[in-house]
Amino acid sequence: MNNKGVITIDFLFAFTFIFGLVYLLFVVCFTFFMVEVTQYITFSSARSYLAAHNTNQKQLEMGNQKFLQLTQSELSPVKGILGNLKWYQISSPLIGKFGDDGFNYPQVEGQVLLDEYDVTTSDQNTFWGMRVEFIPKVLDFSVPFVGSTNEKGEGTGEIFKSNIQSFLGREVSSEECLNMQTNRWNLIKSKSSKYSQYPNMAMPKVADNGC
Repeated sequence: MNNKGVITIDFLFAFTFIFGLVYLLFVVCFTFFMVEVTQYITFSSARSYLAAHNTNQKQLEMGNQKFLQLTQSELSPVKGILGNLKWYQISSPLIGKFGDDGFNYPQVEGQVLLDEYDVTTSDQNTFWGMRVEFIPKVLDFSVPFVGSTNEKGEGTGEIFKSNIQSFLGREVSSEECLNMQTNRWNLIKSKSSKYSQYPNMAMPKVADNGC
């Protein structure tokens, strides 16, 4: 009986299996690394959004600006991984106030409230910050003789998609604070006629955000 070539078949099978296993360990470890990087991106962006500014719209702009700086600028350390290699995909950020479940945007009469303090309700258990969808395309692959990590074999990584978020809150903007002070003064004057004789007062700005 001629047994020539048997060891070659065993070698090819073992090499393919070991190579697939090593690749799997590599992409899983690297994906965990990218999850932490993405978590930092959301944290840093949510921190920029948190700080008080002239208006809440400016706070939103600062949060989005930090996100673009960390993901798409020339100095971004992950631009190549997210852009050129396309191993991973991070969605456009959702930034603002989320609902009590920390997932959905709160709505009033069908209108989404992205970023407003609701002073008419006693329930303030909302989440303020940023969320992105993290899609690790690199985990969607197939190894000969072993199989695919995705039975659909589409290679999009959608089955591994997950949400990554950071909720840090939001400080009151100068505009909101000054409006609150004006409304409070008007309410004080409406309490008694003796207060109505006083004129409207211009709210001075101080070193912090106005509050």
